Formats: sequence, C-alpha cells, structure tokens
Amino acid sequence: SKGYRFENDVLYKRTAAGTDKVVPRPEHRVNLIRRVHQDVGHYGVKKTYSLLEPTYWWTGMYGQVKYEVAACTACDRAKATFEVKDPELKPLPIMGMFYRWGVDLCKMPVPSQDGNRYVVVMIEHFTKWVELVPIPEKTPEHTAAALKRVLTMFGAPAEVLTDQGDEFLGEFDELLTRLMIDHRRTSRGHPQADGLAERMVQTIKKALQKYCLVYNKHHWDQFLPWIAMGYRMSRQASLGGFSPYYLLRLSTAAAALKRVLTMFGAPAEVLTDQGDEFLGEFDELLTRLMIDHRRTSRGHPQADGLAERMVQTIKKALQKYCLVYNKHHWDQFLPWIAMGYRMSRQAFLGGFSPYYLLFGRHPIVGSKVRDIIQNVVNLDDPAVWARVMSDRAKLFEKDIPAAFDNLLIAQHRDTLRYAHTRLGHFQPKLHRFEVGDLVYLRRQKADSLDSNVGRLILKVKAVLDSGPLVLEGRDKKTIKEHVENCAPCHNPNIDLWQNPRLAQGDLDQACQVCHKVSGGLNMLLCDKCDDGWHMKCLDPPLYRKPKGDWICPRCDVQTVFGATLYPM
Repeated sequence: SKGYRFENDVLYKRTAAGTDKVVPRPEHRVNLIRRVHQDVGHYGVKKTYSLLEPTYWWTGMYGQVKYEVAACTACDRAKATFEVKDPELKPLPIMGMFYRWGVDLCKMPVPSQDGNRYVVVMIEHFTKWVELVPIPEKTPEHTAAALKRVLTMFGAPAEVLTDQGDEFLGEFDELLTRLMIDHRRTSRGHPQADGLAERMVQTIKKALQKYCLVYNKHHWDQFLPWIAMGYRMSRQASLGGFSPYYLLRLSTAAAALKRVLTMFGAPAEVLTDQGDEFLGEFDELLTRLMIDHRRTSRGHPQADGLAERMVQTIKKALQKYCLVYNKHHWDQFLPWIAMGYRMSRQAFLGGFSPYYLLFGRHPIVGSKVRDIIQNVVNLDDPAVWARVMSDRAKLFEKDIPAAFDNLLIAQHRDTLRYAHTRLGHFQPKLHRFEVGDLVYLRRQKADSLDSNVGRLILKVKAVLDSGPLVLEGRDKKTIKEHVENCAPCHNPNIDLWQNPRLAQGDLDQACQVCHKVSGGLNMLLCDKCDDGWHMKCLDPPLYRKPKGDWICPRCDVQTVFGATLYPM
C-alpha cells in the first residue's frame, strides 16, 4: 500500500512530515501501551500518547491509549475519593496581596528518610502562592520555624489564618503577637473556613500518592519543591487565568522593588539611573526603609554597568525569542531567561552560579540539561552571553514543565471548586450508589500513601434506608459498610471472576500443596488464579495473612518469566 514499507519484518508508515513510524502488530499494541504508561510514571492519556506518537502509528491509536489508561488499576486506586460530602468552603474577604496567609498541617503516614512526618502548608490568599515546609514533629516550635521562612521572604502580613490545632499555640502564637499579626482561627469543627489551605493539603496528598507508586515512599519530602513549583506556575481560573508566579512578579517599579525586599530583605544601597520611574513612590519606599538611594551621574549610566549590561543581554535574548515565537508574548519568556541566568556558572563568581551562592547547593535538573548549564560562561561579551542564555532558557521552557505532570495528574476534575464556591455556584454532593455498582472499600488509613494496599473491590448488593451499603464479594459473602468508606470504581477492565475480592476459602477447597480441605481461616486464596494454599504449607510458611493482594508462588513464577502479565 502507498505510504507503507516492510523492513526486517517490521511495517513502517511514511508520515506527511517525511518521517517513518513503526506500525506494531495488533497483538502487541496493548502490551506496548501498558509498558509505556507504567514505566514512565502512570501519566495521563495525553502524556502517554505523546510518548508513543513520535515512534508508533496505527489507526485508532489515541482511542486505544485512552481506554488502556482508564483501565489502569494503579491510577484508578490512587484517584479514588472516599469523601462522602464535599467541604462547604466559606472563604474570608480578600483585602489585597500578602494581607492574609492560610496555614495548615498535612500529616504523612510514613516518616521520610530525614525524619520528617508533617508538611506545613502555607498559602497566600490573594496570589495563591504556596510554601511547603517538611517538619519532624507537630509542635508549636516547628510550625513557628516554618512560618519564619515565609515572614523573612515576604514580610509580615495583616492576618494568619489557622485551625484550632495545639501546634498553632505557644511559640507560634507568640511570634505573631510580637510582629503584631492578627491570628485568626477557624471555628472548632469547621476547618473549611480556611478552605484554600485545606484544599492544598488534599492536593499534596494526591500528588504524593502517585509519586510513591513509582518512587521510594520514604523520600516524599524531596518531591515537595516540585509540587510547590507546579502549583505556583499553573494558571488558575480563580486568578483570572493567571498563575501565582505571574501575580507575584507583576506591577510597577515600586511593586517590583517591594517583592525583592520582601523576599531578600532590605539592602544598604539601591543603585539606579536618573529615570523618573525611580522617583515618587519608589524613592519614598527606600526612604521609609532607610535604604540609601544612589543614582548614577546624568549621562554616565555606565556607573551601574552590571545592570546596563544585563539590559542589553535581555534585549538580545528576546530578539532571538521573537524570531521564533509571537513577539507580543515576550513577557512569558522572561521567567525562563531569569532561570537560565540564575542557574548558570559564571566566571567572575569563581565558577559558581547565583543560585548556588544564594542557596548553597546546585539546582536539581535533568541530566541532559545539567551537562549543558554546568559550563562556565564569561559575561564580557554580551552577544555571546545572550545566545547562551537564550539557548538555556529554551531548555528550561521545554524540560521543567515535565516535572509538573504528576501534580496535574493529581488534580481532580473539580479544580474549579474553590472558584465556584466563591461565586455561589457550587453545591456539596453525596456519593450515590446503585445496586450492582463496583466500589473500592477502604481498609487502610484515609491518608495512607499505599493506595494499592487494603482497597477491596466489591459489588453493591443493596442500599439500606438508613444509609449504609450491603457489599458482596465473589464468594457471595456480604458485609455492611458506611458510605464514607466506599469510593466509586471507574475501572472498565474489572474481571468479575477475580473481583470483587472479599473471598475466603470454601470449606471443601483443597490446598495445592497438601491437598487437604480448607481448614478454616488458614487458607489463602490467590488473587490471580483463585486456588487455595495453606499458610503453613508455603515455603517459607506464613504466620499472618498478608495485607492487600496476594499472588501464589505458581502465578508469581509465571509473571517473572513473562508467561503472563498482570491485568491493568
């Protein structure tokens, strides 16, 4: 057929762009999608498709990717929500930028390798800027230390909003009193009044659940900076389509100076040229803070040569940018230019980068990017530096958004919930189940990172008038459970013979080793083949029932050697 060719028993298709893509055999396509989806971190439909699309092609490829991702058990388990009732958020009036910070505590079910057990979540109510600080203990001393990081970066707000927790008393409350900050606390039993911080806690937990499906769960605190960065740089409907990062770096010369001062403190001097934009409010701000405003001599701006050279460098970098992209979007490229400059090693800094001098460590970036930005750059030639910085900015523009995908996956369809609540469009809803629905039954703690452990898949047999559900397993055994411990199971790839999994060994079921009948509760059923095994007959024997799914030795060997694959 035209556009196709065979080479070494592989079918290729020539695309309109002139590239050849592999057309895999129909029996290999499902396995290919599953392996790509699982190996790169359980990304969503678009991301998984984008990983396959450059190399493979077949008719209906996107639809098949969409179905297999929806059938992924790990993703469905991690995204399952057990909340019966959505929180009725009652946001307080927002008076302006840095007027109020909301502070909450997120408890993690497992300690990190560094001994951290909690995350202090601090979010600014106007810009939605978020700061995440891991702490080892739930004490006022540790929460106060975390708050000091925000105060030293952004200055003292008018209000700090917390719940009724004891960790926000003692030293925490004394710190606010000394700085004359109003400590507002939500009503007891109604933490939803600080809905912004409460929602951020849930977002963090969902993002970390997906992270821990792929990486070591005891390293969860190392992932917090990426979660915070993804949230700050994401456009939000409640902010008019802008991101917290954009709002924080918007406005006039005086406002820009305020942001620098609140992040890094007041310097001894500020050097500018003779421009009128550096008079008025700008000069008054420096006077109030007792900062010496030094201005270059008229006609001799070279006295501030570092800033002047940086202006020329930025112009040249933006010129290169506007040759490729829309010139009216030049302001969207500025963060990447700044990031490329901050992370680049510079000769006059002894080979260190501004980032290293400020934070005492090198930035965490991908290996391909790291190899490029570690070369020392000399700023003596602005044209050379503009080209290098422009190239590095493009690297960050392409590579860093990939680090935000886990956060985007973790966000629910109700990301606009807070905005709708403020406008009065949102009404809380209850989970409603019908007879025959498949549900996840929660058997572990609500905040556990092990979303694959303890979640049984059961079928709704009856809905009682008083609210509880009657759930049925595949052995016809039934239990009664509260609705808040059940979440809808949307996985379309459920095997009704192997699931639901509330089964126990039948009284006449024989062990695969000793061939004796069940013997009561000491029989384990394989969640793959449904055969029975006595715990004492296993090698080595088991003395307590394992948590979650259990695969018998026979099925486990088959899986290792590739004879069978686990269903997604």
